Amino acid sequence: MCYISCSCCLQTLMLLLLCKWMFTSLERCSIAAKVQRSKANNPLLDNKGLPRFSAITTEHIVPGIKQVVEEFAKGLQELERDLEASGNEEKTWTSVFDRLEILQFPFHYSWMIVSFLSNVKNSPEIRRAFHEVAPLIVRENIRLSQSVTLYNAYKALISGNQKLNGIQLRIINSSLHLARNGGVELEGEAKIRFNDIQLQQENLTEKFSTNVIESTNAYSLLLTNKADIQELPEATRKLLASNAVAGTNQRFIIGGIQTQGMRLDFWGYWSSDITITPLPPPIAIQVSAISY
Repeated sequence: MCYISCSCCLQTLMLLLLCKWMFTSLERCSIAAKVQRSKANNPLLDNKGLPRFSAITTEHIVPGIKQVVEEFAKGLQELERDLEASGNEEKTWTSVFDRLEILQFPFHYSWMIVSFLSNVKNSPEIRRAFHEVAPLIVRENIRLSQSVTLYNAYKALISGNQKLNGIQLRIINSSLHLARNGGVELEGEAKIRFNDIQLQQENLTEKFSTNVIESTNAYSLLLTNKADIQELPEATRKLLASNAVAGTNQRFIIGGIQTQGMRLDFWGYWSSDITITPLPPPIAIQVSAISY
């Protein structure tokens, strides 16, 4: 009777484990399918090739960045668990940096697109979206730099028997340096204060950039002398002429008077007519021409 009872218990346990495995597999498939649908609907998350700038809109920024941050946070926790579970086993480049690179790529890819758009296509809508998700990026970067598990893995790689080349050693030493500067060795109140300063610095940097952009966009200067812009390339003059009357019902020529508008917008300097583009002067002035 005891043998039969033990056999039944064993079968029941195996059945429970099988059900748990099936449930976990279905849950993972559901999550994977959800992630794929989200990536298909949000071009900001498509990192298989060049950024799809023509398809990315402001509405994609907040949900896209929140998703990559969430996936990065889960992946980082999983990586830390695996490294901790390995105990005293020798750490390898593959088990640490290869996995970390794969984990960071989607995170950095999407955020670099948002940062680029914030610089070259800035608008109140983009600034609001940037302001909403920037603290999430800062917190995850702090979380990464202050990971004690990764920090110990870096040190284990340096002191281990792995045959590392010069590039790999430089990457490890750089990671150790960034971790120390990122507060990995701080504890208690010192770490809390350090993290608060990091967030405050990000907020002040963003506010300063916003003030510069708004002040730059608010400046304009009208000119009436064609000679002031005659040495600019034709494509640049056309672009600046269009910019000068943007938001008005005026044409390039107003009443036969050749009118030019000067602004501080940097990006109007770049033109396809310029074969070799020199560095801009410290204080650059863009000329927006209504007629050339």
